[in-house]
Amino acid sequence: MFHDRVAVVTGAGSPRGIGWAIARLLHERGARVALTDVIEQAAIDEAAAAIGPNVVALRMDVTDSSAVNLIMAEVAGCLGPVDILINNAGVDSGGGAFLQTRLSDWQHAWSVNVMGIVHGCQAVLPDMVRRGRGAIVNVSSLAGLQASGGYGAYATTKHAVTGLTKTLALEFAPKGIRVNAICPGFIDTDLNEAHSRARKTPRAVMERLAPLGRIGDAAEVAEVAVFLASDAASYITGANIPVAGGLTGGL
Repeated sequence: MFHDRVAVVTGAGSPRGIGWAIARLLHERGARVALTDVIEQAAIDEAAAAIGPNVVALRMDVTDSSAVNLIMAEVAGCLGPVDILINNAGVDSGGGAFLQTRLSDWQHAWSVNVMGIVHGCQAVLPDMVRRGRGAIVNVSSLAGLQASGGYGAYATTKHAVTGLTKTLALEFAPKGIRVNAICPGFIDTDLNEAHSRARKTPRAVMERLAPLGRIGDAAEVAEVAVFLASDAASYITGANIPVAGGLTGGL
């Protein structure tokens, strides 16, 4: 499916994360994959090795636009031009109720969850435009589609991601580039565990909230992301797709 494609997946250094699951599935389906994260290089190398051979592992801080440009150029040099960008890198805001959320929490969440995507897109879009093709998939959240009381900083950044996705899709559709987002709900990842602890929401509660009666697996989210990156989704752009077990109510 992806034998002639080069994909970059950000925030993919955790084998319990959505980014790693997406990188693994792209690799399984033939893509040449670059896996990036801000964690230590040794840990990124280990995550890449767990996927399989010929996966490029690179340390990259998405908040640093110069570093993102350099890494994307390095990927193009060793694997070829980037055809697929999965903007998965994201953080919990670390805050809570609005008046208890520190300015630094807002700034950090914005710099990673929103500007990290901006930097990645700015780095790859010029070449995608020149070649007249490309697919970008942003990882937003169900919290980016509806109100999320008591978790304003995180939800605000994810609303920005859904809006940015629509804006980029509209602007770059005439250039042959598709931009979509996935909006996961309760997924069995390290980040979801952090959410659960911060909100004091036990796993059993999350399972009851989802109409399908369970939380999701990262591999299930990866299937949707990889579909959106594929030619099978050639007439889909500007979509923000919930992957949440039927959960659509307020969070």
